[in-house]
Amino acid sequence: MQRLRRAGPVQSGSSRVLKRMLRRYTRDGYIDCVSRLREQVPGIALTTDIIVGFPGETDSDFLETCSLVEEVGYDDAYTFKYSPREGTPARSGPWCSVRTGRAWHRRALTGR
Repeated sequence: MQRLRRAGPVQSGSSRVLKRMLRRYTRDGYIDCVSRLREQVPGIALTTDIIVGFPGETDSDFLETCSLVEEVGYDDAYTFKYSPREGTPARSGPWCSVRTGRAWHRRALTGR
C-alpha cells in the first residue's frame, strides 16, 4: 500500500481559515488525501472535528466548510464553536474579535 500523508480532523473547509489556524494543509490537499484514502481503503469510515466561528471566519468561509462536509461525506463530525485560549495566535491576532450569532452555523452542520 502506498504511504499516505496523515489526515487529521479538517477543522475548517476554508483554506483561508486553515492558514489562520496555522494548519499546514489546504482544503484541496485535504480532499486529495481523503480521495487517496478511499482508493486505498474502500469503505473506510471517516470522522472529523470542525471549529465554527474561528476569528475572521466569514459566511463564505463557513459555506466552504459546509460544502467540504457534503463532498467528503463524513460518517460522523464533532462540531465546536471557537473558544479563545490564552497564548494562542488566534487570541492575540489582529482578527481576534469573535463574531457572535454563529450558533446557526453549528446547527447547519449538524442538523441540531
